[in-house]
Amino acid sequence: MSTGSHGLRRWTTPVAVVALTLGALSPVIGDQGAAAASPPSEPRSVTAVGGPTAGNMTVKWLAPLSLNGSGLLNYSVATASDGGPFGAPVNVGKVLKRVLPCGGVSSCDYRVYATNGAGTSGPSNLATGTWTVPSKPTILTVSGGPAVGQMSITIRPPASNGGKAISSYLYDVQVNSTGTWTGPFAVTGSSP
Repeated sequence: MSTGSHGLRRWTTPVAVVALTLGALSPVIGDQGAAAASPPSEPRSVTAVGGPTAGNMTVKWLAPLSLNGSGLLNYSVATASDGGPFGAPVNVGKVLKRVLPCGGVSSCDYRVYATNGAGTSGPSNLATGTWTVPSKPTILTVSGGPAVGQMSITIRPPASNGGKAISSYLYDVQVNSTGTWTGPFAVTGSSP
């Protein structure tokens, strides 16, 4: 502080102090003070199961262990049929489960990737899905007729057909709720 010719006081700040103060703030203002975001770690525990509809597999996975400083944008899945080469990954959004087409005669392989604002993860574990047997249908009603010695039944289709179209339904029968079961017999008049 100094006194001017008219008795007024002036405040002066040394230039060196201002420069030191701004220099101390620059690491906080710049990107040196915060870790830069990087691509997420890969999705985990990928599985693939045939079905629930013909030509499709249900693929599930767990989220990456780390998004590495940036929010998840989407997952993408690459598919290979019958051990062949993988196609380009397809964006499936932010879900952790997706029914995906499979053109394989016997199987399809899947790899899942996660993407954030900094990039795309490496591939997940390889999951191989194969066609399976259908899940169990449910018998809803059983009634006598329409002819002597016949029964009419109403069936709810299985929740999953294992990935292949159902060609027919079969049944076993037990007489008077005792003895051995006989069959299987084709359900006639049914439409799979």
